[in-house]
Order: sequence, then C-alpha cells, then structure tokens
Amino acid sequence: MEGLRQRWHTLSTAPKTTVVLMLAASLLLTMSRVLPVSLAVSGMLWVVSLGLVVGAAVFSLRRGQSEP
Repeated sequence: MEGLRQRWHTLSTAPKTTVVLMLAASLLLTMSRVLPVSLAVSGMLWVVSLGLVVGAAVFSLRRGQSEP
C-alpha cells in the first residue's frame, strides 16, 4: 500500500509525458500477468516500470531544485 502511495505521489508530481509512460508500463505489467507471457519478458517489464518510477522521481526532484 505504501508503494502505491509513493507511486501515486510520483505520478502527481511528474511531467505529463512521464505520466503517460508510467500508465503504459502499468498496462503492460497488467497484461503480462493476464496473458501467459514468459517470465523473462515479465521481468523486463518490471525493470522498465521501476526505471520509469525512479527516473520520474529523480527528474521531478531535479526540476524542483532548479526552479526558484
């Protein structure tokens, strides 16, 4: 639950393009759970979505620091 809260906070503070990328990654993750996809592909999707979350958080933090 805490992870979802952090993810939502990241989404609400991230730029719009990052939000779209995150939603696409979440959709891919959901599809990979429903469809019989190989474990390697599912793992790759997890890594990509985690990278997007971290990237969005770092980008929003940097953006917040650079703006007065």
